[in-house]
Amino acid sequence: MKEQGWRNWRPQGDTRKLPENWKSLREDMVLRLAYFVYVHKIPKDLVINADQTGIMFAQHKGKGWFTKEQVKAKDKSVQCFGDKRQFTCTATTTATGEM
Repeated sequence: MKEQGWRNWRPQGDTRKLPENWKSLREDMVLRLAYFVYVHKIPKDLVINADQTGIMFAQHKGKGWFTKEQVKAKDKSVQCFGDKRQFTCTATTTATGEM
């Protein structure tokens, strides 16, 4: 792998960041959803919120291999960092609180 330009580095964290205007984007989304629920007369039972999260069951510690481009950019993020051994949990609810 070293011959191909890869380096063995320890990850430094996730580089994804929230945009500067995340609060106004959130408010716009809530207002847009409220508008569609009101205009289309959607019953509360059909207003569903579902969120996903990854749950790690085997933590990955140590170093990993990074491409030439990541090395040049000094990108040590954990994004796309190998096999993380996780499963996805989806929590769901409705506006009435029952489902």
